[in-house]
Amino acid sequence: MDPTSTSTSNVKALFSGRTIVLGVSGGIAAYKACELARLLVKAGADVHVMMTQAATEFIQPLTFHALTGNPVGTSLLDGSSPVAMAHTEIGLKADLLIVAPTTADSLARFAHGRANDILATTLLVSHCPVLLCPAMNTNMWLNSAVQENIKILEQDTRYTIMEPASGELACGVVGPGRLPEPQDIFEHACTLMRPKDLAGHRMVITGGPTREYIDPVRFISNPATGALAIELARCAAFRGAKVELILGPTHLPPPLNVSVQQVTTASEMYEAVMKASRGADIVCMSAAVADWRPSETKSEKEHKSGEKKSLDLSRTKDILAELCAPPNKPTLVLGFAAETHEADSDLVKAGKNKMLRKGCDLIFVNHVFQTQKGFGPGRSQGVLLGLDGTESPIGPAGKATIADHLMEAIVTHYHQRKARAS
Repeated sequence: MDPTSTSTSNVKALFSGRTIVLGVSGGIAAYKACELARLLVKAGADVHVMMTQAATEFIQPLTFHALTGNPVGTSLLDGSSPVAMAHTEIGLKADLLIVAPTTADSLARFAHGRANDILATTLLVSHCPVLLCPAMNTNMWLNSAVQENIKILEQDTRYTIMEPASGELACGVVGPGRLPEPQDIFEHACTLMRPKDLAGHRMVITGGPTREYIDPVRFISNPATGALAIELARCAAFRGAKVELILGPTHLPPPLNVSVQQVTTASEMYEAVMKASRGADIVCMSAAVADWRPSETKSEKEHKSGEKKSLDLSRTKDILAELCAPPNKPTLVLGFAAETHEADSDLVKAGKNKMLRKGCDLIFVNHVFQTQKGFGPGRSQGVLLGLDGTESPIGPAGKATIADHLMEAIVTHYHQRKARAS
């Protein structure tokens, strides 16, 4: 999620003009904090770096000064440093404090309220959310003393602790203890910065294609990748929703902080949606589910024979229509329609017909031209239609921007419906 990319320009609204303190403690992974600083600056944040003395042994403060344009704090006792006493002011105005990497020593000092360096003191002064990103030897991470310090910190709602990644560490040990990648830390920071206008609400999102197998090696499918569903799930998690993402086959990685269920066939998608949607507040049905499946799936591969081959097809279940049927319909259902109509008027007409036929509250009708524009992680465009008669063109834009516009509409319509119901 690089904020310099057009497809992720929506994150700029989260960080523009906001003060972020990036704490760097003394571990070999300190070099990764440079990339994190770059991501935060590119997103529009005013980034102030506070380093422990040990951290300066791994990377020079000048590097962070060049990346952020701000003086770097390294010592409470250096009277010549413009940050030596200004850390109090910076800590008080901070909107988010990230410590990456967070060493075992730093965890201990934070847990017990020590104030023996500029980073720990800034943390004590601040009132903002704190994101800690532990990185250390596997045995240190699993040590009972370290785990006890984590439990102490987790009792304070200010603190969010990212689980370290697993893999080969600098010391040669393989296991948990690696610093998460800067992109993942940045994404977690986005979650903490978002207004939590969906906190306490549960959302189900479907995405990707389905595969309807003819035999073990052949199937009927479509070019959908689940890219838009993944971005919708990311946006919903940013806003505090509890998200269940139901994905058909895709090569794209799902976002953090969401529950993911992988399915393959339309039948599996149906079962997953019907189960997950019980008690859900919002459902977004962006998956490209097959309308037809082979009436019979061969248990062995079919070999060539003759010049022609007939395939008998049966209808799959209409998941959207069944989901929208009373009395168990969720508060808000967003449907999707991929159309090949070139004229906008025909596109809108097709979308309205589907919205009324299925019974959903909103529908996003997206252009799918012969070039398959609209499928995959690239740019897309379409029209969002509402039962209230609204028509909102969206795009052409990247999938993250499309998702952000759709999520704004979802939040608005959902809270309006809740207000009317009360």
